[in-house]
Amino acid sequence: MLTEKLIMKINAVLDSDLTSYRIAKDLGYASANPIHKLRDGESDIMKLQLATVVEFEKLYEEMMKMENIKSEIKGIITKVEAWEIGLVDADPNYHEIDYIDGASDHYIVHEVEGEELEVFFAEHDHVKELRNEIYEGTKTNEDFEELVINEPADQYDYDKVVAYRSDNGQIEWL
Repeated sequence: MLTEKLIMKINAVLDSDLTSYRIAKDLGYASANPIHKLRDGESDIMKLQLATVVEFEKLYEEMMKMENIKSEIKGIITKVEAWEIGLVDADPNYHEIDYIDGASDHYIVHEVEGEELEVFFAEHDHVKELRNEIYEGTKTNEDFEELVINEPADQYDYDKVVAYRSDNGQIEWL
């Protein structure tokens, strides 16, 4: 018989943002159908096999670990935005997202001092607006060159982190 704590963990996994495919894969199912049935209430949690319950519990623990890591990262980001933690100034990276139907988005990427974390800052709104006007043809690249940008802070908003990349290599947008 399942305890209330195990039922809570299974429900937390089922109610999470994880896809049914991801849950099924982690539990060892060949398809996502059993997870869809659990989520839709067509299958009873109380009838799960012990091995499946154990895998659900492992997945729950992994989810909690990831939530703790994300919480720590958000704490670091808050300190970066408050200028309590510095950025590595040497050679920032740049990240660009191209769109078919609009101007591309540009970001500057810095490492956080003492952390295995990179943070992304977006361009100021007036710079983005000028890029859109260039894309639409109402302004030219010469107009962008006339924009006085002496240092990155003139172009990028260092008061708001918009994304981060930790040691897993994936960009997490905020």
